[in-house]
Amino acid sequence: MALMGVLQHQVPLIMDTGASQTAAAAAALGVTAGVGGLGKLGFGKISDIWPFHYAVVISFGLQAASVLLLLHTQSQAMVWVYAVCFGFSMGGVVVLLPQVVGHFWGLLSYGALLGVLWVANSLGGALGTYASGLIYDYAGNYTYALYMFVGAYVVSICAFLLAGVPRTYTGDSSGISGNRAV
Repeated sequence: MALMGVLQHQVPLIMDTGASQTAAAAAALGVTAGVGGLGKLGFGKISDIWPFHYAVVISFGLQAASVLLLLHTQSQAMVWVYAVCFGFSMGGVVVLLPQVVGHFWGLLSYGALLGVLWVANSLGGALGTYASGLIYDYAGNYTYALYMFVGAYVVSICAFLLAGVPRTYTGDSSGISGNRAV
């Protein structure tokens, strides 16, 4: 919800900081998308090096921090910092969501579970995009929407941490072995 609520309204969000439409489009479409590709590679590597759940928390945490930065941005330089940080961290979602399924539920129903998660992700993205627009229409700015999205990121981080450490995949026919550690 939060990712798409910010991403789909990025140009007007950045223009609200005083940036021109050209600079906002360049930051939103060029930098965020380009750095998002690096984020996919980066978070793939981070999840290989560090415990997987740290990579997820870092991705969501950077997105929340980026949105907070955007809320308080007063200069062009900070817009570029936002675009790089948000772009990099949003790239992690594409890489990490399939890993969440594998790490928490194994491979037995991987395709079905991942499909359900992508449908839920799409519905949440549509809701976030709609909510941003609706809040803007009623409030005249995106401030409340952005604070709502920061709150959603914080709830997501807390929920993920409460889920505990994923069990280790051993390759046996059951998909997962070991006790679930919290």
